[in-house]
Amino acid sequence: MENANSSSSQHIAVVVKALNIIKCFTFQEPVHTLNSLCQKLDMPKSTAYRLLATLQSEHFLEKDQDGNYRLGLSILKSASAVLQSIDYRAIARPHLLKLASDLDETIYLSALNGSNVIYLDEIQRYKYTTFGSKLGNTVAAYTSAMGRVLLSQMTYQEFEETIMRQPLTPRTPKTVTDPSILWNILREVSVQGYAFDDEEFEMGICCIAAPIRDLSGSVVAAFGISAPSVRLNKDTLLKYLPSILDTSYAISSDLGYQQPLRQERRK
Repeated sequence: MENANSSSSQHIAVVVKALNIIKCFTFQEPVHTLNSLCQKLDMPKSTAYRLLATLQSEHFLEKDQDGNYRLGLSILKSASAVLQSIDYRAIARPHLLKLASDLDETIYLSALNGSNVIYLDEIQRYKYTTFGSKLGNTVAAYTSAMGRVLLSQMTYQEFEETIMRQPLTPRTPKTVTDPSILWNILREVSVQGYAFDDEEFEMGICCIAAPIRDLSGSVVAAFGISAPSVRLNKDTLLKYLPSILDTSYAISSDLGYQQPLRQERRK
């Protein structure tokens, strides 16, 4: 029995070491050598070499002619399976519930469906206001703050093909319907990491929205706070920005997103 337990422990230790090697490969450090891995993990070269050879033979790692290691196709296949099975609503909801509780505001979660936004979840909080349920509804993305967040990662060609080929019909007198102005707004949203709509989707309602990013950094969903403009306008909504950006980063981190080192989160 002792021999069996010892053998099992040894196998577990080997697996842990192999996983630690794989975890060294990140967006910031996508390439490693044998020496860099040994230094990073404080691992003997002979042990690292054997593990690297096994990971390479199973296509979890690839090795080039210069001795540099990168993640292999087996990792990509596994990652693709994970991405296809991700339930963004389930991952985001605990964070959004906390945000809604902290701010006592109504929050929506949405994703892009063609040129439209589809509502995936909603949390009604503010005790003096009851918005009608939007769950499952779709609206034109260009009219809302969440839509602008979702559109902000588009190239100009994608913007032309998705947005400019349809009439930009105003929902309210404040809706932006000029494609060039809208494109400039989307570029600003892409840089600053959040978006507003000031009674552009619905008169009397303001919204601030932020992105949810996946492992690759792509914006896969957005969430927003909606409030009556008589209580919270564009300027006063800014006081929520630190909490909103913290929530955006927390959800994205749960999806595997790693913020580039050169970027600093707003506080």
